[in-house]
Amino acid sequence: MKSMVLITGASGGIGRALAHQLHSQGLQVAVVGRDADRLAAVDAAVRITADTTTPEGAALAVATCQETLGAPPSLLAHCVGNTLILNSAVRPAL
Repeated sequence: MKSMVLITGASGGIGRALAHQLHSQGLQVAVVGRDADRLAAVDAAVRITADTTTPEGAALAVATCQETLGAPPSLLAHCVGNTLILNSAVRPAL
């Protein structure tokens, strides 16, 4: 199974550049951002529109990876301005 990376803030900037780089290297990439139109142009296996600065958005991102790709992400690249500390209530599948 390929390693899967979940990249937050992937609709622009560092997150978007990282998604393109890792995808070109053959990793399974799931991206999350708040702008669905900009996210549509990012190379990824899964695109998730959510705000990961909220517990609900973070839980949605992990759950979508689990449901779509069959496993939780093996790596998280958190490329957004605000940080949410993922606690066990938010990430029960990890």
